[in-house]
Amino acid sequence: VEALAHIGPTAGQAIGIREIQALLRAEISREICIETIQRRTRNYAKRQLTWFRREAWAAQLDLGDACATTHIIHNTVRTLMHPAASTL
Repeated sequence: VEALAHIGPTAGQAIGIREIQALLRAEISREICIETIQRRTRNYAKRQLTWFRREAWAAQLDLGDACATTHIIHNTVRTLMHPAASTL
């Protein structure tokens, strides 16, 4: 808890840091702290989904089919282990 007072500017932007600091200073209630962290987390997740939808390289994977999932994993591992072979 004492480390929160000495946190750097980048880490200080992490979801929950400001809320926890305000809670420790008794500026907000525990309930408000939790609600705010939950809301900010949901908003961040929505922004990530929006960003990924705009990126052509970020294809969504349907992992509901076991055979398709196995195929995806196999191809991913093969590409990571032999990147030059994946461009052929």
